[in-house]
Amino acid sequence: MERFDPLYAPLTGLNLIEASAGTGKTYTLTTLVLRLVMEAAVPVNRILVVTYTNAATKELRDRIRERLGQIRQAFLRGRAEEDDEFSLRMLDVLPDRDLAIRRLNNAARGFDEAAIFTIHGFCQRALGDSAFESGLSFETEVLADTGDLLQEIVEDFWRREFYPASPMVVQYFLDKKYSPEKLLANIRPHLGKPYLQVVTPEGNANGAALEQAFATAWRRAQQLWLEGRAGIEDLLLNSKALNGNAYRKDSIPRWLEAMDRYLTAEIPKLELFEQFEKFTASKLQASPKKGQTAPQHVFFDVCETLKGACEALADYCRHQVPVKLLAYCNAELAARKRRQQLQSYDDLLLNLREALNNPRRGPALVDTLRHRYAAALIDEFQDTDPIQYEIFRRIYAGANQPVFLVGDPKQAIYSFRGADIFAYLAARHDATRDYTLDVNWRSDPRLLTALNAVFGAARTQPFLFDAIGFQPAVPAERKRHEPFWIQGRNEPPLQVWWLEPDGDQPLGKGIANERAARATAAEIARLLNLGARGQAGIGNRPLVGGDIAVLVRSHRQGRMIREQLLRLRVPCVQHVDDSVFASAEAEQLEAVLVAVLEPGDEGQVRAALAGDLFGLSGEELYRLRDDEQAWARWLETFQAYRQQWRDEGFIHFFRTWLNEQAVAPRLLAFQDGERRLTNLLHLAELLHVASRAHPGMTGLLKWLGDHR
Repeated sequence: MERFDPLYAPLTGLNLIEASAGTGKTYTLTTLVLRLVMEAAVPVNRILVVTYTNAATKELRDRIRERLGQIRQAFLRGRAEEDDEFSLRMLDVLPDRDLAIRRLNNAARGFDEAAIFTIHGFCQRALGDSAFESGLSFETEVLADTGDLLQEIVEDFWRREFYPASPMVVQYFLDKKYSPEKLLANIRPHLGKPYLQVVTPEGNANGAALEQAFATAWRRAQQLWLEGRAGIEDLLLNSKALNGNAYRKDSIPRWLEAMDRYLTAEIPKLELFEQFEKFTASKLQASPKKGQTAPQHVFFDVCETLKGACEALADYCRHQVPVKLLAYCNAELAARKRRQQLQSYDDLLLNLREALNNPRRGPALVDTLRHRYAAALIDEFQDTDPIQYEIFRRIYAGANQPVFLVGDPKQAIYSFRGADIFAYLAARHDATRDYTLDVNWRSDPRLLTALNAVFGAARTQPFLFDAIGFQPAVPAERKRHEPFWIQGRNEPPLQVWWLEPDGDQPLGKGIANERAARATAAEIARLLNLGARGQAGIGNRPLVGGDIAVLVRSHRQGRMIREQLLRLRVPCVQHVDDSVFASAEAEQLEAVLVAVLEPGDEGQVRAALAGDLFGLSGEELYRLRDDEQAWARWLETFQAYRQQWRDEGFIHFFRTWLNEQAVAPRLLAFQDGERRLTNLLHLAELLHVASRAHPGMTGLLKWLGDHR
């Protein structure tokens, strides 16, 4: 793969640039924009730059604007600094200095119109500016969160699917703890992805036929059991042919009792008890002693049939219901948004793709976008899914306009932010040229050497796909890195810890996780203590908490590390995408609101007072039992809060309660107090917004409960 040099690369065709972290992606994008402005004379508002987040968009915009000013000053002076390689090259390749300055001045004056967007921002602009070509309404509102709408749709599906369903199917889903919320969580990652091909083990199985087969087999087994239980028991207990290890006589009575319960239940269950298989003909035939014949009975044959029918119907329910819900949600969500003239962020992508592929309007829209954006630079391309790539391919395929796709395919493997590795590989196949950025400007050269050794020595493809090979990182020659030192010693950049087993037995996963978390927290505390004493640092400054990050595989592991750090009194911040409704603060706030709603319920009031938001200790609550006046004052306080909530609205009550009860100082006294207070204020903001659609006290509390 050819090394990419943004100073010399041709400004034509579709170019794929593989770039790991720290290899200068932002510098590359900035340089390409300036070259397009200066060499190719493309106005800055006709260069499309797409990245993933609003923060990245702002950073890229600021960096391009700053660099634009620097290169302009170099041309005005007629010389550049020796280390400014880009300015030196531009002065060489653009001898007409006045022309170059004119292009730079035009870019600076028109920079507020620079086309630097997130992917959703680009789609929204393209659809809005080309409403006639796209065939969409001018007045469509973008809905940031479709959660409430989806919840309504799933609840409609639940009623439509389960109210008329047979009791045994309903019982199966209730036994499995299914709910509208759980079903929605199962399908949410797959919504709005028409390129997904849904395959289930049952194929196009007939649910009604499977249900009938199960019911018939169950009734037949029940009849045979009720008629011949004693004979079946005698066969199992007294057979000399059965293997005594597989059919222990002291276990058989328990199996018979379990069969009694299963076949006399009012509603047949789609979940067989653990030892049901012992009654099937195939299991019995596999369990006789050598040269012996297993006991036979028609009941055992029917149990074989019942087991197969039960598993087939259970599999159908487990797979087909989510599949049906996914199809229903995709269709119904689109229909309801159309009726309400709403678009979600996913719709922006889907609608632009549909408009580009429309046989009547699509060609005109493609021509419009090609003319409007003469060049395109797509950052974080590894996060692209098939819809996004299809949009850019449809616009620029065969146009030979300069398009640069910059990303790290190794990150796409993990499907982070909806990335699809096959979209990346499709782009590689389509690309005119395939490059790599391999010079790492961020990491210590010794760390790069260590990582190159680890991944380069892998006997198999370390990233699973042959098309994604390992490209060794090259340390930047001119970059000086401050060393990390401990007590005067320059530490090795890559270290591996081994957890010692307990004796000859390997550690269980739970114990290993706990010990790893404890060891990690202890090492962090040790390093920070050394830093505070000036015995550990980076370069000339002492090591501080902000220099340390812990990467984990799961939220649970992150919480374990955080708990261990707090136990050692080390402040920390955990970056997670858990819902704030799942936090302890949401649970405690709900308890407070329940008590405010029903101040006459003394049990609810006591529960609210016992939480961290009020913070009464067990002793204080106990003393309130004998202090009637103090207890009466608390009840009056909750009654006053209820009155204020009802008369003035939620947010006025919340602010009053927050101040009067000194909630913020109480929370901040905890080791993780800032996170607790942030969660509480975030919840209050969400409740305030929700109160517009749910103005009543009971309705707002139900909204909070539903989201929790």
